[in-house]
Amino acid sequence: MSAVQKTWSAAHVLFFGGLVALILGYGQFDKQSKIDTQIAIEQRKQDSQRKKEERLKAFMLKDCQNRKVQAQADIARRMQYSAKNKDFSVFGNEADVIRNAEIESDNRYIQERQASANMNCS
Repeated sequence: MSAVQKTWSAAHVLFFGGLVALILGYGQFDKQSKIDTQIAIEQRKQDSQRKKEERLKAFMLKDCQNRKVQAQADIARRMQYSAKNKDFSVFGNEADVIRNAEIESDNRYIQERQASANMNCS
């Protein structure tokens, strides 16, 4: 074999060796790229889930605060217009019974609303 043929053979070996290395390297790069893509997708899913949970928590907190304020307003309104301040004389003999029933109803309502008014919304 002459020197030219040896050089040409070596060039072929190097070329095909480089081609094989390039293909295998691309395969590894492609695998890593797929892994990186999967990791990025998983992180986006987790971020999305965390944001949903944060929005739900914020909504629940706002809803709790609204119910608490509404309960406090209901209690204040019921106390302001309590049967204790009303005149039941138009009912004659039944006035005391009706007045006591109204007061009992008011007290029961206020007691029920106290649970909402005293909620811990944290």
